Amino acid sequence: MADLLPLIHSEDDAGKVTLSLPDDLDLPVAVPLVESLRAAFNEYSDIVVIAATVERASTAAVQVLVAATRHADFSGQRFAIAAPSDVLTDVCNDLGLAGWLEEWSLK
Repeated sequence: MADLLPLIHSEDDAGKVTLSLPDDLDLPVAVPLVESLRAAFNEYSDIVVIAATVERASTAAVQVLVAATRHADFSGQRFAIAAPSDVLTDVCNDLGLAGWLEEWSLK
């Protein structure tokens, strides 16, 4: 599966997968992010996205993450955003998504 998902960081037999977001989470990354998340949701029940190194984020990429949370909610799968960077947090605040980020961040 790792060859299909460029963002996969690690996976385990318990149905959990971790994806590491790139530093530049800009528009060109949105489609690969959709594809990686779609494949992860098809294979795993617990998806964690590590966002600690994000230095730039586009609205399109944030929309992909919002769609992932909606899918997780609908399908009953677990999804979380781990360690959102200050930049991602600021972008979400600017988009009026501070509450959303808080809700879906690992606690």
